Amino acid sequence: MARLTTSPIFEDLRLVDADRLRRLVRIGAYEGHTGGLAHGKLQANVVIVPRSFARDFHQFCITLSIGRR
Repeated sequence: MARLTTSPIFEDLRLVDADRLRRLVRIGAYEGHTGGLAHGKLQANVVIVPRSFARDFHQFCITLSIGRR
């Protein structure tokens, strides 16, 4: 199956239900960004680190966000 990464494909994928979209991403058929694709669903990311790394990771996140401004 061809990789789906173009903008028109992104717009078409907005019409696909969340379960089918997950399957397409998992098999590698779509490798683009997925934010906003699954209608009625929210996308979230979570990072869990040991407490001993928490301060360093927090500083990393702050530094990263400052760089994006």
